[in-house]
Amino acid sequence: MRTAVERIINRFPPTIRVMDVGYGGLGGVNTTNYLRAHFGRIDGLCQNGDDVQRYMDTQPPGVCSDSVTVGRYPEDMPAFLKYDLLVLDPNIESNLKFWSTSGLLKANEFLDVGGRLLTYIMLTDHYGTEETEAMLKEHRSEWWISEWDNIVRRHVVTMEREERRPEIMWVMLKCDAFEFV
Repeated sequence: MRTAVERIINRFPPTIRVMDVGYGGLGGVNTTNYLRAHFGRIDGLCQNGDDVQRYMDTQPPGVCSDSVTVGRYPEDMPAFLKYDLLVLDPNIESNLKFWSTSGLLKANEFLDVGGRLLTYIMLTDHYGTEETEAMLKEHRSEWWISEWDNIVRRHVVTMEREERRPEIMWVMLKCDAFEFV
């Protein structure tokens, strides 16, 4: 059975240009593997060089030809590169920063015309540390209440709940005309 991420990315031809923010995280037993299986070579950005090395060490020799930058999103993203698919799959604390008006507008800067953004939302406030739970609750009460209807109505292409982690919903957005009310 395919995961939510696999079902969503299988809608794309394998020849498109893809950036995976959070590349190889959690040992790559996640989105990075699905992206590489479908698209072959992808670009990646990861904050931690040790995570990238750990992921690369799990791959068969000579198989991984991905271009990976160790750095922070969006500061270390090459501004001149444009992608057909930008996948934002960092830890939840970083993910919440992307779910903001400025975060979505910034993501749009890295997408080619007609490009798509794939990221996730947390379906529960009860996740991680007490500090993380507080961040989730605050974010939901401040930004989500004011923007959710607008996001769904104008920008969502598809949403699918993740079977491996039922507290996560993957969301694909069309970003070429972000409008916020």
